[in-house]
Amino acid sequence: MIHVGAGVTRSELRIAWLTPPLHAPGDLELDIVANVLADKDSGWLRRRLMDAPRIATSVIAVQRSMELASIFEIRAVVAEGHTNEEVLAIVDDALARFETSVDARE
Repeated sequence: MIHVGAGVTRSELRIAWLTPPLHAPGDLELDIVANVLADKDSGWLRRRLMDAPRIATSVIAVQRSMELASIFEIRAVVAEGHTNEEVLAIVDDALARFETSVDARE
């Protein structure tokens, strides 16, 4: 984890992975995963971080599809009184649960 002080009052956690390029196998699926994780009404990760107790004030998951390679990114603004490590632990747990539920359906 990299910590950078920027004179801001709230911390933001950003996690990113290189993913398949635009239109390659897996690209579309990762767009769907981003919606499942962070949709404003029913996102798994959004509910875990923004419902009580409110650990983050915003959560975004996005697949940035590009021609040569893409980037899947999760960003969360950490709520006051909480830490990046708390948010990261919840993100890790949510991703593990998601992976388990996908594996069970295959």
